Amino acid sequence: MNGYKNKPSLEALLHQLEQLQHALKEKDRALATEKEKLEQANKELQKMRRALEKEKKNLERKVQQRTRQLNQLNKALEKELAERVQTQQALEESELKYRTLIEHSNDAIYVIQDNRFVLVNKRFSELFGFQPEEVLGRDFRQFIAPESQAAIEERMHRRQSGQTVAPVFEFSALNKEKQPVLCEASVASISYEGKPAIQGVVRDITERRLLERQLQQAQKLEAIGRLAGGVAHDFNNLLTVIRVYTQMLMGRLEPGDPIYEDLARIQQAEEKAARLTSQLLAFSRRQIRKPVVLNLNHLIADLTRMLRRIIGEDVELNHILATDLWHVRADLGQMEQLIMNLVINARDAMP
Repeated sequence: MNGYKNKPSLEALLHQLEQLQHALKEKDRALATEKEKLEQANKELQKMRRALEKEKKNLERKVQQRTRQLNQLNKALEKELAERVQTQQALEESELKYRTLIEHSNDAIYVIQDNRFVLVNKRFSELFGFQPEEVLGRDFRQFIAPESQAAIEERMHRRQSGQTVAPVFEFSALNKEKQPVLCEASVASISYEGKPAIQGVVRDITERRLLERQLQQAQKLEAIGRLAGGVAHDFNNLLTVIRVYTQMLMGRLEPGDPIYEDLARIQQAEEKAARLTSQLLAFSRRQIRKPVVLNLNHLIADLTRMLRRIIGEDVELNHILATDLWHVRADLGQMEQLIMNLVINARDAMP
C-alpha cells in the first residue's frame, strides 16, 4: 500500500493530459492565428510588392520619358548654343567689317550714344584735327559752333518729342583751333553694341559753297552779259544812223565851217560810243573774232573806267604798265573779255 502512495493517480494523469491537450489546442489556435497573420502579412507583402513593381515600372517610364525630354532639351540647348556662337561670330565679323568700312571711308563718320561720341573714324580726326581719344566720351554739342547751337537743340527736341526731322542737314562745327567748319551731315538711327545709337556722315562743304557762290556770280554775269549784248546791239544800230547822217552832213560842208567842227565833235562822240558798245559786245561774247595788232597798255587804259564800274566802289583798281611792252595780234573783244575776267576773279578772291 505504501508503494502506491507516491504514484500519480489516473485522475491526475487524465487531468494533466487534459491540461496538456488544452495547452496544445491553445497553441494550435495561437499557431493558426499566427499562420493567419503570416498569410495576411504575406498577402500584404505581395500586394506591396506588386504595387512596388507597378511603381517601379511607372518610375522607369517616367525616368525614360524625362531622359528623352532631357536629351531633347540638351540637343536644343546645344543647337541654341551653336547658333549663339555662330551669331556672335557673325556679329563680330560684321562689326569688324563695319569698323573697317568706317576707317577707310573718305567721309567723316561718327557714332553717338546718349549724346556722346562712342566712335569716330580717321577722316573725322583729319577733318577737325582731333585725335579719337580727345573726342570719345565727350558730348557732341561741345563741338558745335555757336551759330548752329540753337538749330541743333531744336532738332534734338523735335526728335525726342517724336517728330520727324530731316536726315540731312547743314551746320557749323568747331575744329581743334576753334574755327568754324561748314558741314553737311547725314544721320540715321542704328544699333551699336546692342544699344540704340545715331550714326552720322559728315562732309566739309565750305569749298562747295564757295563754288556755288562763284557759279551764282557767273550766272549773274552771264545774264548781265546777255542784257548788255542786247542793249549794245540796239545802241550800235542807233550809232550807225548817227554816223551815216554825220558823214553826209560833213560831206556837204567845208572843213573851216563852224557847223563842220560841231559835226566832227559829234563824230568823235559817236566813235567813243561805238568803242563802248564794242566793249559791251565783247563782254557779252557776241562780237565776231577779228585779230588786229593791239597795244595792251592802251587797251587797259581804255578799259579802266568800265572795269571800275564792274568791280564796285569798295575795291580800288590800280595798274602799272610796262613801257617796253610789245604789240600783240589778237581779237580786241577777246582781249577785253580776258582782262575783265582777270579783274573780276581777283575781286572775287578777295576776303
